[in-house]
Amino acid sequence: MTKSSFSKVIAVFLTLLQFSSALHFYLNTGQTRCFFEELQDHVLVVGKIDAYEKDATKDEYIKNRDLGVRITVEVS
Repeated sequence: MTKSSFSKVIAVFLTLLQFSSALHFYLNTGQTRCFFEELQDHVLVVGKIDAYEKDATKDEYIKNRDLGVRITVEVS
C-alpha cells in the first residue's frame, strides 16, 4: 500500500469515526438503568447489546447464554 493510499484510508476511517458512539456500563442483578433521549419523529434507533457476567474465580467477564436483558421503550 502506497503512502497516498494509506493516507486516504486513514482519512476515511477518521471521518466515519465521528458518526459512531458507544455506551458501556455495569449493572448488578436486578438493577435498572434509564436513558432518556429526545428524538424527532421518524427517527430509527439501532443498537447492539451484549451482556456478560463476572466470573468471581477469574475476575473477568464471560458470556452466559442464560443471561437476558430486557429493554423497554416508552413513547410520550
